[in-house]
Amino acid sequence: MVRRKVPYNIPPAASAGAYSPTAKDHVSAHDYYNRRYIEVDKKRRVTGLYEDSTKSQMNRMEGLWRESFYSPATAARYCKVVNIDPYHTLKKSPAGRINNFFHWMCNEYTVRKVSSVTTYWHQLSQVYIKYKGRRISPLVLKKVYEFIVGPLAQEHSLDDSETDKPLLDAEDFLEVLRCHWVTDTNSFPHERQRVQVATLLLLAAVTGSRPGALLGITYGDIELFVLRDKKTGEVALTLQLRLKKTKSRQKRKRPKTYTLFIDDNPMFCVISHIVALAYDDEAFRVPNVTPRVLFTLRVRPGLNSQPIQWHDEMKDKPVFRTSSSPGRGKGQQLYEALPYGRYQEWVKRLGEETGFVQVLTTYCLRRAAGNAINDDPNSNEAVRNLVLDHATSMIFQRNYLSRMIRYDTQAAYRGTASRGALIVASHRMSRMIDPRRPRRLSLQQFKHLRQDASIHKLREYQQDLYNRIRKKYNFIYRAEGQPIYKEHQQVKRDIDRLLKEKGRALKVQIQADYDTTAPMQDMLAQIAVDEAVLSPVQPSPPPAKYTFEERARIAQAFFDPPGSAKPNGNLDR
Repeated sequence: MVRRKVPYNIPPAASAGAYSPTAKDHVSAHDYYNRRYIEVDKKRRVTGLYEDSTKSQMNRMEGLWRESFYSPATAARYCKVVNIDPYHTLKKSPAGRINNFFHWMCNEYTVRKVSSVTTYWHQLSQVYIKYKGRRISPLVLKKVYEFIVGPLAQEHSLDDSETDKPLLDAEDFLEVLRCHWVTDTNSFPHERQRVQVATLLLLAAVTGSRPGALLGITYGDIELFVLRDKKTGEVALTLQLRLKKTKSRQKRKRPKTYTLFIDDNPMFCVISHIVALAYDDEAFRVPNVTPRVLFTLRVRPGLNSQPIQWHDEMKDKPVFRTSSSPGRGKGQQLYEALPYGRYQEWVKRLGEETGFVQVLTTYCLRRAAGNAINDDPNSNEAVRNLVLDHATSMIFQRNYLSRMIRYDTQAAYRGTASRGALIVASHRMSRMIDPRRPRRLSLQQFKHLRQDASIHKLREYQQDLYNRIRKKYNFIYRAEGQPIYKEHQQVKRDIDRLLKEKGRALKVQIQADYDTTAPMQDMLAQIAVDEAVLSPVQPSPPPAKYTFEERARIAQAFFDPPGSAKPNGNLDR
């Protein structure tokens, strides 16, 4: 049992038995704890349980609420518009004032969905916790939520439908990898990053982890060794991946460890990809280690495993890296950890190149992994929650469980044979792949886009600024730091932004027109038995020649039939 602390110095002015816990404060315990309560209540504490991305979103929402986060010259902020004190107003958390704030947001910004406003409400609630040190009362939460889904949604015609959340199962994943290695014509700043993207996608598929946890992997998080089975004597090259940078690490330091083995198909083999990256980094502690040597290692008699060690200086080095300096090619050095935004951009682009109508994101793999574990009879809820890093099963059921019913309810009711395979096929993202569907703007369409009136007007203004700079300074670079130079650069950025926006809009419109007309034309061709039109639709062909010979060899090893491999079989593949 704990013992009560006895003060060293008893101040005579205080009543007996009621003293401050500290010897230097000669005040009664009643006054001391009341003062502490008031200080804590007034103090604005910044919680340390949020990720950096969450803090960035909170700062942005705080900037929308109060004026000091942004320059008054750049944008108007709500509290400045209505002339109220942002700090004390949010601390009081009146529902009417918060409702009016979201009404202002819908008027000032492009907000289309109810889910967007509810997300903003969650972020503003986090700002309240930052100000007050505790959560908003449940009554205010309920009132504001009812206002968002009710009057606010009706007045601003907000869409309350749920966003489609597709799953990328193994069959669809095969199409993605085939495009990535064989038919993708896009280039990377460094071709190592093509291997990195494939490795990240494989890890996302087999671990179901969030992108942030995977992008932060270092060589110290990876343990590579050859394992011997005591019963059978079988040896297997094994990889154990320890994920420490999970979403919950701020609240509880509980990393997860996954165990992976060699896959017969090198395209799906995580170990082969990791070994390739480590070989490129010269990360192995034993010199002159090649992948062929690693795949032929055995365990010495009397031992159960053969560890494969990394250089000490490599243990804290990120496996997935990028360069902050401009440039392309093999000479570019990759030092910094690959940021999520760039990785997400590459994944989205890969989905478009594959031909998916739905947007490909890294969470398509995470959701697919969660649903696969959920459907596995050898698994259970505890394992699924541990893999997905969920505190309760409610998170999976609300946000991850596929809304596509993958069960033949018709057969169950009629008592007939289930056609489950066809149901799964009907839900796949690859069902809508059409190689004929436009995937990018043609050169002629892009030239026509540059003649748009708004872009043409900006170009004329840019040319006028350019002529004025040349007339006064002779060269553009000599005007750096001057207002006219900053204005010239801003107009240049505006032109690029407008070109991208109008290009995306035009591509979406062209694809929508194709999606409307192509199925009807195919049906009419079947009715008319037009053999020319009914010829097989060929998949997208690979490039006539790859930029790098290594990619050609990878494409051949991954997608040629196994019987066409060299005499050494899977080892050569």
